[in-house]
Amino acid sequence: MRRLNIIAPDMDACYIYRGHCYENLFPDAKVCVGKTGFQLWNAVMGAEVIFLQRPFSAQHVGIARTIKDAGRALLLDFDDDYSRLAPWNPNAHHFKDCLPNLAALVQLADAITVTTKTLADAVFEWGADDKKIVIVPNAIDDSWKTMIPKKERNPIVLFRGSNTHSADLDVGREYLTQMNKTHEIVFFGEPPAYAYTLRHRVFSVTDYSNFIVSMNNLAPEIMAVPLADHPFNHAKSDVGAQEAALIGAKLWHNGVGEFRQHAVNEIPKVRWLSEVNHLRLEVLNSL
Repeated sequence: MRRLNIIAPDMDACYIYRGHCYENLFPDAKVCVGKTGFQLWNAVMGAEVIFLQRPFSAQHVGIARTIKDAGRALLLDFDDDYSRLAPWNPNAHHFKDCLPNLAALVQLADAITVTTKTLADAVFEWGADDKKIVIVPNAIDDSWKTMIPKKERNPIVLFRGSNTHSADLDVGREYLTQMNKTHEIVFFGEPPAYAYTLRHRVFSVTDYSNFIVSMNNLAPEIMAVPLADHPFNHAKSDVGAQEAALIGAKLWHNGVGEFRQHAVNEIPKVRWLSEVNHLRLEVLNSL
């Protein structure tokens, strides 16, 4: 199999579910995080296939062209629809004019992996060849199988998410307020402005591994994933359901996008990385 290196913007939770999966397949892969210059060039020249995660900017187009000019195969990966970023997202201005960049990127790509069918449709609209698009769902790394969910559940409703979810939390306000009569509300990440009206706690999220362990130790009865009815959310993956499944929490959602496949107020079934990695290998073998 051809050697693969990884170029990613940062080491966030998205990386754990996307780029890190290739580290499992290629333990000797070089990982270039948010760098340019010599380190980037080493990553490009050190492998036959370059995995470029979440590209959208003019700089990313330049990196993609460098990869192709060097005779390397370019594998792009998208986990969000950047062409339909929600207006309440505080980072929306960074993506306002990115569609020409996205069009250029998908034209340069040898293969493109995405998380959902709706996102695949969006990438096709950007100008990608549909034969190059492969859906690889987000899944839980099998190394987490050693972490056993706690049998005794606490009367807690857990929300996990950053400051990009303000409108989603507005959608969930009625549910969280109602549940607050019997359950404490815990926010892993950014709380909404109305949090002061709730009996609640807030946990900062700085490290993904601690994030998962902390959620499991909390043993919430329910994981709440409210989503505003917006095209950006329609393309989102069901990673919140997968994390609920991992820690043994029931899932509450309001039926938007990928979450429609999961029952409300039931514990979802875990999708393990070993169940989907064959899709990545098929892509790599085609390059």
